[in-house]
Amino acid sequence: MSKIKIKFEPDDESTFFKAANSSELVILLHATAGDSTSLRDIKNRLIKDKPHSDIWFPNVPTSWVSFANPIHLVKALVEQIDAIWEYHAEDNNHEHYKRIILIGHSIGALFARKIYVYSCGENSNAPFERKIEIKQSREWAIKIERIILLAAMNRGWSARDLSILDSLYIRAGVILGKLVMFFFRTRLLLFQVKKGASFIIQLRIQWLAMVRAFNEGRKREGGALVIQLLGTVDDIVSPEDNVDLVTGGDFVYLEVPKSSHSNVVKMGNDTEGEARYKVLRSALLDTKEELLKRTVVPLDAVNFPVNTSVTDVIFVIHGIRDRGFWTQKIANRIKLLGDSPKRKYAIETSSYGYFPMLSFLLPSTRRAKVEWLMDQYTEDLALYPNADFSYVGHSNGTYLLAQALEDYPACHFKNVLFAGSVVPTTYKWNSLIQDGRVKSILNYVASADWVVAIFPNFFQKVPFLGVKDIGGAGHEGFTGLKQFQIQFVSGSHGAAINEDMWGDIADFAVNGKISTPTNSLLIVPKRSRTVAVLGYLSPLVWLLLLLLFGGVGFLIWSCIWSPCYYQYAYVYRTIALILYCRFLWFVLTKV
Repeated sequence: MSKIKIKFEPDDESTFFKAANSSELVILLHATAGDSTSLRDIKNRLIKDKPHSDIWFPNVPTSWVSFANPIHLVKALVEQIDAIWEYHAEDNNHEHYKRIILIGHSIGALFARKIYVYSCGENSNAPFERKIEIKQSREWAIKIERIILLAAMNRGWSARDLSILDSLYIRAGVILGKLVMFFFRTRLLLFQVKKGASFIIQLRIQWLAMVRAFNEGRKREGGALVIQLLGTVDDIVSPEDNVDLVTGGDFVYLEVPKSSHSNVVKMGNDTEGEARYKVLRSALLDTKEELLKRTVVPLDAVNFPVNTSVTDVIFVIHGIRDRGFWTQKIANRIKLLGDSPKRKYAIETSSYGYFPMLSFLLPSTRRAKVEWLMDQYTEDLALYPNADFSYVGHSNGTYLLAQALEDYPACHFKNVLFAGSVVPTTYKWNSLIQDGRVKSILNYVASADWVVAIFPNFFQKVPFLGVKDIGGAGHEGFTGLKQFQIQFVSGSHGAAINEDMWGDIADFAVNGKISTPTNSLLIVPKRSRTVAVLGYLSPLVWLLLLLLFGGVGFLIWSCIWSPCYYQYAYVYRTIALILYCRFLWFVLTKV
């Protein structure tokens, strides 16, 4: 926290405006690569139209090359609001502010929402991050009446919807950011607020829990009016990522004419500035009823009808080298077994596409699929607010959930079934069960899973490579979890998801009971000796594969540059090299 330089200084006119007889506090939070001066127009307008409002407009370290943790930034902001709250009371005969307004632009809008979440206190079904020590609500949280978001990126940013030029800039930055992460084991701030990132998903889950606690009368805090101002020509954040109807279904949306992502805060005395401030002034002063009459949601924003009758949501997620058609079959079995007058099931079988071995071995692509999973989870959490969540995963599908449970403390699942697991054997299931984030776990271990034995298991055998998030649980099982796994299902990597096992998988997903598969012939007492040896010697197998493929390539390359004694020899050798490279590419991207 010492590195985060955000501090309230009552005498610093560059970040704090002290009004006469103030009874209200307005907090302005700037965008990425900006500072407090970028919101100068808004500050000047507020000084004129809200003469009894103190205004705090801190400089937050959000440059393009900032490595700050957004949680640390928000924590620092909350602590400084605590200081402002007490300063005002001491300066006004112990009278506190009667009203607080948060205004955030771009990433500042994310910070504004997260400030509100932290100030309203933790909810047990969506715990705060470990770095947040104070879990209780702040005294000033109840005074936050409005949160105004300008060009917010509520679902994070992505390069998908940018113009070609902007996309090139972003993708170049992504490559640079990945290099930084690889060499320095740290992440740029921008990477921590992209779509699917932990900060974004945690915020969305915590926001849902906060609003629900308020709506059900369990908390007084959490009912602030949120108004989102949408630029008509936002060229950075797509409407899908700007308008988050999953967690912002009750927001008021107002359009700001002739405004892009960056200039939506430009509210000078020119015609366009006046038009923009007219919308902001309305958001500040109009009643909720008046604002709702003018709310507008872009037509391309997807609406999410809530279904309160669903009691259980089951994720069935496929793995590598698999298009996941079997997930639909298991989904049917689960619904046939589980649906009853008292319980209704919804099955999530969305696919992240074909995932070859090369993609699985690259940390960045593995993590991207985790972010995809948590985006699905958040949407289903909003769609089915009364449901318990369970999970069936195979191969890379097991990695997705294991990593999600590590990176997203607010997610939790009832019954978890793994098959062909690529998770480390030392994964800490017991602590998750103890914390109530997982109720029951079942791990199927195959007798001859050579895929796990040779590839992910290799990274546990050579820990000095620093790859700690994948391992050989589908080959060796989880240590300390003997009572929660079945060893061994006869067959290779897909043994536990073949048709004969579907009924048993459905039974565990619905009832959470661990039992021997109905067809006892599928269970064998020992692992394949050949696969056991391959797993034990997996580093040697990798070395032999590298020598084989590298040696063949070197031989072809050497032949190209050696003397030729017959016509067309160079042509044939070049064709051989091209075919070899094509074969390698096929193996890495299709196998």
